[in-house]
Amino acid sequence: MSSVSEEDKNRNKELLHLTSTLMEGLKSYNEVKDIKVDDQKSITIETKIKGFNKNGHERAKEIEEKVKELIRSKDASAPLSYKVYVKNAEGKVMN
Repeated sequence: MSSVSEEDKNRNKELLHLTSTLMEGLKSYNEVKDIKVDDQKSITIETKIKGFNKNGHERAKEIEEKVKELIRSKDASAPLSYKVYVKNAEGKVMN
């Protein structure tokens, strides 16, 4: 039986807090369906945006910038270590 280390518990707590912060901060974006955070590497925002047109691309960039803003506001001293991906309804990265 393996036990979860304090470091793992803290990391999970941080990821949960980050996900909650992003969900709250992005709630005005009706296109957002899901948020996935990959342990200190990437954040994937799945959206309802259909296709890959200019308006959708601009909205994806807005969402990406909002995510970066939320991360910076969460911990202004931390560098932006996450790669942010915004995907359309078909699962294609738009930013």
